[in-house]
Amino acid sequence: MSSIRIHPAQHEALQRLAEQLQTSASSVVRMAIAKFLAEHGFDLSSSPQPDFKVD
Repeated sequence: MSSIRIHPAQHEALQRLAEQLQTSASSVVRMAIAKFLAEHGFDLSSSPQPDFKVD
């Protein structure tokens, strides 16, 4: 998988949210992706979850 590039302000907001949730920015991104996919009919909650690293 390729790197995801985001605007510095988005990165800062992710960092602040991660601090509020007491987790990492990458965890926040994974949660957001899962929610987005579920909202569009891709419920992966029952599927095995392999660990993919996003640079």
